[in-house]
Amino acid sequence: MDNSKLLNPSQLEDGSPGDRNLQARNSNISNFQGNTIYAVGHDQHNHYGPQIFQNFQQNAPIYYGPQIVQNISQNDFIRNMPRAKTALYDADDGKGQARKACTEGTRTEIISEIVNWASGKSTIKTVGYWICGMAGTGKSTIAMSVCIELEEQNLLGATFFCSRQIPECRDHRLIIPTIAYQLAHHLQVFAEELTEILRKEPEVFSKPPSIQLNLLLVKPWKKISSANMQTAVVVIDALDECEDISSVLSALIPAINKQSMPGLKFFFTSRPQGHIQRHLRINRPLPQGSQVEGMFLHDVEEELVKADISKFIKEEFEELMIPEEDIYINKLVEKSGKLFIYAATMVRYIKSYPEYVEDRLSEILEPTGAPQENQTWNLDYLYSTVIEVAISRNPRELSSKEFEECLKILHTIVIVGRPVSCSVISGLLGLKVRNVEGTVTQLQSVMYIGQTDKLVYTFHASFIDYILTQSRAGSVYVCKLLEHHTMLSRRCFNILTKLKFNICDLPSSFLADKDVPGIKEKLQRIDDTLRYACNYWGYHLGQSNMDAELDSQVIRFLKEKLMFWIEAMNLIRDLDNCSEIILCLEKVPIGLENSRKVMWDIQNFLTYTGSTDVKEMTPHLYLSLLSFWPYDFIGKLELRNTIKFEKRVRQQSVGYWKMNSAICCIDFSSDGKMLALGLEDGTIGILNLLTAKYIQELQGHAGHVNSVAFSPDGTKLASCSETLRLWDVTTGTHIAELLQDHTEWVYSVTFSPDGTKLASGSADNTLRLWDVATGTQITEPLQGHTDQVNSVAFSPDGTKLVSGSKDKTLRLWDAATGTQITEPLQGHTN
Repeated sequence: MDNSKLLNPSQLEDGSPGDRNLQARNSNISNFQGNTIYAVGHDQHNHYGPQIFQNFQQNAPIYYGPQIVQNISQNDFIRNMPRAKTALYDADDGKGQARKACTEGTRTEIISEIVNWASGKSTIKTVGYWICGMAGTGKSTIAMSVCIELEEQNLLGATFFCSRQIPECRDHRLIIPTIAYQLAHHLQVFAEELTEILRKEPEVFSKPPSIQLNLLLVKPWKKISSANMQTAVVVIDALDECEDISSVLSALIPAINKQSMPGLKFFFTSRPQGHIQRHLRINRPLPQGSQVEGMFLHDVEEELVKADISKFIKEEFEELMIPEEDIYINKLVEKSGKLFIYAATMVRYIKSYPEYVEDRLSEILEPTGAPQENQTWNLDYLYSTVIEVAISRNPRELSSKEFEECLKILHTIVIVGRPVSCSVISGLLGLKVRNVEGTVTQLQSVMYIGQTDKLVYTFHASFIDYILTQSRAGSVYVCKLLEHHTMLSRRCFNILTKLKFNICDLPSSFLADKDVPGIKEKLQRIDDTLRYACNYWGYHLGQSNMDAELDSQVIRFLKEKLMFWIEAMNLIRDLDNCSEIILCLEKVPIGLENSRKVMWDIQNFLTYTGSTDVKEMTPHLYLSLLSFWPYDFIGKLELRNTIKFEKRVRQQSVGYWKMNSAICCIDFSSDGKMLALGLEDGTIGILNLLTAKYIQELQGHAGHVNSVAFSPDGTKLASCSETLRLWDVTTGTHIAELLQDHTEWVYSVTFSPDGTKLASGSADNTLRLWDVATGTQITEPLQGHTDQVNSVAFSPDGTKLVSGSKDKTLRLWDAATGTQITEPLQGHTN
């Protein structure tokens, strides 16, 4: 190829993707010439070499400029709020392991105290209440029981159960929006106030938690709160399992202490971690101005805890028929101490193989070695026993290679960016699926496979703490984070080599992704393992040892697969994650010249792409954006070795829309941004040509629509059928049905150039002139035609009106008086 023909973005005179004033462009890639396919624009022609664009074969609109925001209803504002759906206490998270409340008859005093505080029956009058306890003391089960009680008493306002295993449940940015969404769902007046704020502040969800709190909770709540308003309680469980929770607490706790949301109470649970305790200080008496009461679960009297654990174990052992059960239960209670998680893990371990109940009981109750003072020692010993039985003393002999494979599986389950299936784990590690499933089955005391989503989860965060801490897990079982993340980074980049251009074999650059026939099946070409690698290579890379091999993989990925990665992420609707993933490259040194500048350019491209409707049509990442992108990363990453561009000039069509009924008439708005369609079924459709979206559907006519016309300012639309109607384009509402004076069907309608008059022609052989503001006739009917009037039009200055009729004549009229200016213009023979 002659390099002189390649597009130089700096030579573009009509703007770039960064110029938000550009109009829609056109594109056609149906023209094949040898090994080259040409993609055409209105005033430019993109040329792609044989490696690229081998499959897109039809016309497509190209979009530039800002998105057009239409009027949005209150329900849409609330419904579209970002939130963590699985963080609600009663959410079906797809794991098949519902969050559990306390065993009946246990933790009753604690639950009663919290519920009495919430309902105002307690002597504790604070706005906040914090339950603090070590891992395994039963905080989340207590929180579940509290939620159930509050729901029954109609006191529950919102919940957010944090979980380090579920990405949306550990995202601090979703806590305030999720709470606000639930309050709006329960309280119509709150929803109304929240909607008004969202109209004015649509970008609030990208703001820091302090701003979110003020706009989404404090302001709307203050407007609706009153002295006789019933209390609503917000429950936030497991603060320690949420990333950067301090950014939320640093705003929320001062607001609680100032009582900025009267009538709203907050209940928290967490471990006693330093960064949380700095915000939630509990002293006796409470410091002046503090509005957070609290309880340390590990300070609850041991005998009360043991009694509850005993009830729990007895209920779980009912079906096992264990000889001398009471003796065993007493010993197990002593072993558990104050840790409910110890009792729960122990029960699962013993019950997983009922035929070995007594053997496992003896194994747990008779450990060898000296007693330990460490308060997690019993739990650590139990976890070590579970792992040893699962992979060290497997019923079949394990080779050293098989033992290492089992540990790899275990460590991968613990450190993956989100829960994944056995199939994905096998893909990440290059192991057989049945080997992964077998290992998970052996470890079912500490992990499980979700019944519905088939993902692997650990039962409790304390197991993750154990496996990541060498002093607890020991050198044999501990997961060495740096080494394992480095290994998973390499595996991810190996998997990403499967990425290719048009990976889902989209047949046309013309269709929106959702309209591609068989799109669900096509998306299966991006399998779950590849999806994980696409979304989490940055997560693992940021915690890896950046050696020469890994550096080489990163650079090869950027030069050969970057755009195909963005394409895949857009197809699976994860494009919004790309910027955060690219940021991970700033945490590690890579051998790429001007790497920070390149990353900045990529971020610009991603930000722009995400802000436009181009993302709805994946091929246009290449056609409409990349081919005209002026920044450096294309050259720096040598993307032109794969994608070739050439500039030519040619006119082409810009769009295609499929309607549910035959189209009888069309009209463009004066600015060219909208197209109105009159359909045979009486419907009127309005299309936004910049976004290619169907934005209004107007219902009112009973018969086919003969004519539609935009007012000059584009705010109104006239339509005619058996009647003549006037519509508000912005809202889609019916302004007036003018216009009952025609005695037959109306065939033509048009606005005067100044938009103040409307002219209509009918099968009753007359024309009529209307005042748009009042809907009344301006003159007497314009009579003279001897057959139906098919078309009417104003002169550019609005002083004259011309009509064409089935009587084969044209007539010219004075628009002010309604009188004919000349004799009929004759000559047409049909």
